[in-house]
Amino acid sequence: MTTPAPAIEIRSITKRFGAVTACDRVDLSARRGEIHGVLGQNGAGKTTLMNVLVGLTRPDAGEVLIDGHRVTIDDPVAASRLGLAMVHQHFSLIGPLTVWENVTLGEQVGSTRPPRWRASRRPRSVTASTSTPERASTSSPWGNASASRS
Repeated sequence: MTTPAPAIEIRSITKRFGAVTACDRVDLSARRGEIHGVLGQNGAGKTTLMNVLVGLTRPDAGEVLIDGHRVTIDDPVAASRLGLAMVHQHFSLIGPLTVWENVTLGEQVGSTRPPRWRASRRPRSVTASTSTPERASTSSPWGNASASRS
């Protein structure tokens, strides 16, 4: 029995910004069901690597494979079609939308139809049963909840 190809594989990704090399021959693979974290100091290239993966930045060298097939990810719409998306470190929510609508907003990229949010009823009932506010908030009683502090 042959082992299936990784669901996603990054091979020798290199990205430079002028004289600065943000990613230098980075390799990463993940099989379905695996969870991986990308850790490093500020400026180590984590965001740049993820930006390459979701089509926000083009690599200078290297390749991305999905299920063993080489793919070109020119933009976030192409990434979305491959099932790739990223939750950004510093994100902005759209206040009038529910939490569920904010989370699923990315599904509307490239659509010619207005948003429908078919599944919004279930999260509303879940939030109602847990006394969690339905509307998203960009403020926190604890101030900035950033994960990286100097």
